[in-house]
Amino acid sequence: MTREQIEQLEKLVDTYSLAQVVEALATIASEKADHIRSNWQDEHMAKCWERAAIRLDKVSAQLQ
Repeated sequence: MTREQIEQLEKLVDTYSLAQVVEALATIASEKADHIRSNWQDEHMAKCWERAAIRLDKVSAQLQ
């Protein structure tokens, strides 16, 4: 990531909280899993994204 992108991410954390940003990443990962499963039929890759979503969701809950 570029320094500018990191600063944008920091602004999101400042505005919404780290927990909410991580929760949004969990949502993105889950949606990515669904997209891969339905458009690419790549179950292995979809499961990787699903596992990431589950982990991010757990981290988000711990941060609240």
